[in-house]
Amino acid sequence: MDPRKKQIEERVTIVADMLARGFRDGQIKRRLGAFYGVSSRTAQRDLARARDCLRTALGGTLEDHRANSLDFYRSLLRADSDEVPANVRVKAQEAIDRLLGLNAPMKLNQEVKGKIALVDLLTSDRVTRLRDGNLN
Repeated sequence: MDPRKKQIEERVTIVADMLARGFRDGQIKRRLGAFYGVSSRTAQRDLARARDCLRTALGGTLEDHRANSLDFYRSLLRADSDEVPANVRVKAQEAIDRLLGLNAPMKLNQEVKGKIALVDLLTSDRVTRLRDGNLN
């Protein structure tokens, strides 16, 4: 096998494993860049290939997987509060919002010395990270 193809296959396998373990895209891209020296664009292609492999291995369509995820997260919200802690419910609602595309960019206004200044367009995820002090 061509060494280049072998390395691509190796990276895709690693990326699929990282996705299954819950790593975020940015974390995966940084690690691929650090270890293999690949660009962000190449890492993005590896992510797409890995997701395709995972979907193929699981069977079903993308819509089926979204529906299954939505059902799972909704079940967490419907469960008794004794069974599912509040922080898990919040994460489930955030996941539902992402699946439904409700975390679209929004405009925020910030008052500066009595005047209104427009703050950059921020996604709700970024707003949450900024609010919690997580600047990464």
